Amino acid sequence: MVGKYKVITLCGSTRFKKEFLKAQKELTLKGNIVISVGLFGHADEEYGKIITNNIKTMLDDMHKRKIDMADEIFVINKDGYIGNSTKSEIEYAVKTGKKVNYLEENKISPKETIKPQIILIDENLRLRIPSESQWDLALIWYENPKVLLYSEGITDKVYDMNVIKRMYKFLQSIGELYFIEIFEEEVWKPIGDVTLSEKNMPIVIGDEKYWGKGIGKKVLATLIERAKNIGLKKIYVPQIYTYNKRSQKLFTSMGFHEVSENTYGKSYELNLQ
Repeated sequence: MVGKYKVITLCGSTRFKKEFLKAQKELTLKGNIVISVGLFGHADEEYGKIITNNIKTMLDDMHKRKIDMADEIFVINKDGYIGNSTKSEIEYAVKTGKKVNYLEENKISPKETIKPQIILIDENLRLRIPSESQWDLALIWYENPKVLLYSEGITDKVYDMNVIKRMYKFLQSIGELYFIEIFEEEVWKPIGDVTLSEKNMPIVIGDEKYWGKGIGKKVLATLIERAKNIGLKKIYVPQIYTYNKRSQKLFTSMGFHEVSENTYGKSYELNLQ
C-alpha cells in the first residue's frame, strides 16, 4: 500500500497491448496504483527488432522488481495464454507472498499452480512446505492421545513414523501440505500441520500450548484466500467428529456449511464461486 492505495503490477505477454492498457485504466479508476510494462516488445515492431537477449534479461529482472513494489499482481491471460516469462513472474509473486489475480477466470489449473515454499500469515505465523526429512518433527504431535482423538477419532493407539509418512504422502497427493510455524525465541517452530485440497482441509495444532489462541482461524483464512487465487471451486471436509465442537465452530465461522451428518460426525463444504 502507498497511503490508502493498493499497488498492482500487471503481468502477461506484451502481445496483449490493448488488454494491458484497458486493465491499467480500469484498475486505476478503481483506486489502485498500477505498474505496467515499460514497452510492448511483441506488439510494437519498432521495439521488437532492438530487444536483444541481454535486454530481455534486463527487462525480465526489472519486472520482478516491479512485483517487489506491488501488493499483488494482475495477470493478462487473454484466451488463457500464459507464456514462460509470465509463469516465472507468477512463481516469483507467489514465493514472495503476493496475491495473484487474473483477467480471465480460466487460469492455471490447480495441479499446475506453483506451490509456495512459505506463506507468511503475519510476523509471527507462517506456513511452510516441509521436506520429507522433516516429517519426523510431527511424531510428537501424533503421539498425543488428545490430538488423535480430535483429529482422527482414534482412542486405542498413537501414530508411529510409518503411519505419519503414509498420511503425509497421501495428503501431498491430493493437495498442499504445510507445517504451521510460529516465530518464538528468534526461531520458527513447527506446531502443527494443515492441508489445502478440494477433497479435504485437515488442520492439526499438535502442540496443546497453542490451542485456543486463534491460530487455526488465521491459517484457514489464509488458505481459503489461496484456494480462491488458484481456482479451487469448493473445499469439502469429509468429517469433523461430533464431540469436536471447537473444530465445528471454527469451520462454520469461516463460512463452511453442514452438508451431511452421521453417527460419528458432520461433513462440511465451502463454496468458493
